[in-house]
Amino acid sequence: MERAVRQDKEKSQLVKLADGRIAGRIEDDRFIKGVRRSRHMLREPQPSWAIQDTIVGELIRAGVNQIIIYDRESTLEYSIALQDFLEHSFPIDRGYGLQHGCPLSHFQVRGNEQLRLSLWEGEGNKVATASGQR
Repeated sequence: MERAVRQDKEKSQLVKLADGRIAGRIEDDRFIKGVRRSRHMLREPQPSWAIQDTIVGELIRAGVNQIIIYDRESTLEYSIALQDFLEHSFPIDRGYGLQHGCPLSHFQVRGNEQLRLSLWEGEGNKVATASGQR
């Protein structure tokens, strides 16, 4: 799938798919993607966030170092270095084109402290506490 990148007034680039849907935006060296967990999170083979293969290629070419996925439903922010995403991701195609899925256990999670702990505590995930410890 082809995508187009448009320079935004706020010095960020909107990353779009060929059909015009916005995949996210690039700000400095970060790719920021807004999602709705109930609709976009992969549940099988394990809970994961996925990014289209064409977008991953664009992120590499654009020099992106960090991926930030913001869940609008929970207000949690999932972040991972692009290199870590590539290292731990797996290919998947469920009818939307080739994507790279990366298990949630490889993301750092920020946001609602109580919700984060209820979702991730005890699963070996990288959850930073208010003191910065994991």
